[in-house]
Amino acid sequence: MVSNNTLDVRKFLTYVLKKETGIKTERIKVIANKFSSLSDIKKTDMMKETFFSKYDLQKKTREKFEKIRKSIQESDDVRTNYVWYLYGRFVERAVNSIQELSMEKMVEKSSINPFMAKALGLDDIDSISKYFVVQTLSRSLVTSFGTTLEELIKVIAGGDKGDWWDVVKGNHHWSVKSGPNDMNKDQTVEFASRAKRLLSLNNKALPKILMGYGKEPHQVITGTLEKEGLDPQKHTVPG
Repeated sequence: MVSNNTLDVRKFLTYVLKKETGIKTERIKVIANKFSSLSDIKKTDMMKETFFSKYDLQKKTREKFEKIRKSIQESDDVRTNYVWYLYGRFVERAVNSIQELSMEKMVEKSSINPFMAKALGLDDIDSISKYFVVQTLSRSLVTSFGTTLEELIKVIAGGDKGDWWDVVKGNHHWSVKSGPNDMNKDQTVEFASRAKRLLSLNNKALPKILMGYGKEPHQVITGTLEKEGLDPQKHTVPG
């Protein structure tokens, strides 16, 4: 009988390989099933041709395997390795965003708002560049952080992606937001509609808005939930 730890290791490796390589899911699962522990992965030389020959994998893919192998911490459990992987991926994407950003790309994507620049008194190329570079990166990183946060909560809770809900585990149904200001009225109304529908089908359901940081949700969220007949204290969880 395969242990839960072995299943967790294979699930972890399958997840990482899906994110890092272009290999088909069926083949990834076959490869993942070769391993039963983190130490098995750690001690396997991913660059050896004999290991990959029957899977017909290219050198670039083997290099990605090697990157995964080196990043694994045997002293930590599988869940902690998930967290470190997701954190590292977020940082890597952030660094890439900074390195790839250029004035030409910002102009091409209309990231520079001339009316905003004028209103803020930005009258030279240096001040305009600094302001809109920070603004562009901020938007990109907030989106990336939100996606990472969803994955982290899913991993830590041992849940799955729902049809609309970001994370589902048993009766728990969560909509995940980065912070207390990241949900407008329309989104809150949609949450309330989904939550009430869920509760009508299962009175033990626990639909909630989870926020990565903040002490309390924005008034837009609490006020809208109250108007929709939901108690904000029962249906929101600030960071």
